[in-house]
Amino acid sequence: MSRVIRAAIVAVGVSVAGGLSVSAAQAAPSSHLDKGPAPAAVCTAGQIAAARADSAPKVSAYLQAHPDVDQELTALRAEPKGQRKTDAKAYFTAHPDVAAALKDARSAEHALRQQCRMR
Repeated sequence: MSRVIRAAIVAVGVSVAGGLSVSAAQAAPSSHLDKGPAPAAVCTAGQIAAARADSAPKVSAYLQAHPDVDQELTALRAEPKGQRKTDAKAYFTAHPDVAAALKDARSAEHALRQQCRMR
């Protein structure tokens, strides 16, 4: 066999072997890259402040438009913590429209809590 033919066979063999190794590398699982689900979003103090800033004027506007609700919630704040929680739950159960309106007003905070898995 001449040197030219032998060199051509070697060149084809090298390129085929190189192509196979690239294909095998692409097909091989990349377990070091598969780390599972993406981590939870990083919730910065700025994001929390922005969510609260979005909610505050909405809650304030609702309470100003509904002085009876404002008065009830103000009275709840004067109660001992354990009693306050029980009475607030009872109030919102008895007034689901108020609960829904305030929940809607605080939707930005709620969304951030869900996104950041906060309490």
